[in-house]
Amino acid sequence: MNKYNLISKLQNNIETNDSSINCNVSKVLLDNLYDISKLTINNLAILSNSSTSAIVKFCKQMGLEGYKHLIQVLMFENSIINSHLAHKKEFKYEMCDRDFLNAYHNLIIDNLDYIKKNSENSLFQTKEKIVKARKIFLFGKGANLNVLSIFNNYLLKLGYWVFYSRDLDVQYSYLEQAGKNDLSFIFSYSGMTEEMINVNKKLVKNNCDVVLVTSNLLSPIINDDTIDIIVLNNEEVMDKQTNSTMSFVYIVMQLIYLIS
Repeated sequence: MNKYNLISKLQNNIETNDSSINCNVSKVLLDNLYDISKLTINNLAILSNSSTSAIVKFCKQMGLEGYKHLIQVLMFENSIINSHLAHKKEFKYEMCDRDFLNAYHNLIIDNLDYIKKNSENSLFQTKEKIVKARKIFLFGKGANLNVLSIFNNYLLKLGYWVFYSRDLDVQYSYLEQAGKNDLSFIFSYSGMTEEMINVNKKLVKNNCDVVLVTSNLLSPIINDDTIDIIVLNNEEVMDKQTNSTMSFVYIVMQLIYLIS
């Protein structure tokens, strides 16, 4: 599914302007897009004058596995769209500097609150994995390397056997050492970079436990054995770039606090 594809489909459904279930469901979803994680299937059925079975059928028609998948895709697409809209020059002229500071502050707070609400169990599970791990491997690229550097320094201070490098080729070499009873962290905002997907495949093959920190609930890295810690919004202030550095550091510090 391409970026924004689902939201575009919903908008196309509404343009029919009829009283069909697809039109009604699409309208309710778009009307609640900014708070979509709180919209239950039962509430959607009531608001759209349909039924839960009709909504499940609607999800299948949209090419999705079910209602949970629908919400995940909408959350991810909306996050990406918001990060792009926030950097449009014409939009900037409509807001003063104080408005932008407040908006960015609220974006960060939303991210931290989302992590607290949705990833608490994942953090506890990760803590248990860390204290039992024989070796710990850190994988990432770009802006995430700065986060990994902080993580590496704290883990070393606490006496853990850690493997970290800013060089991707060196990271690849770690794959020959990572195996059972070890723990690997992959930090990837998109969860879609080819390098990190390939790293994960090798780690899974080696029976190495993996913790993925990402914004993408649909990342192919996520599987039944992966611990995933999800961030909601893009925090990058530069145009056409994405990262959640502040939230990623927050996650790292939460983990360090738990194991200290």
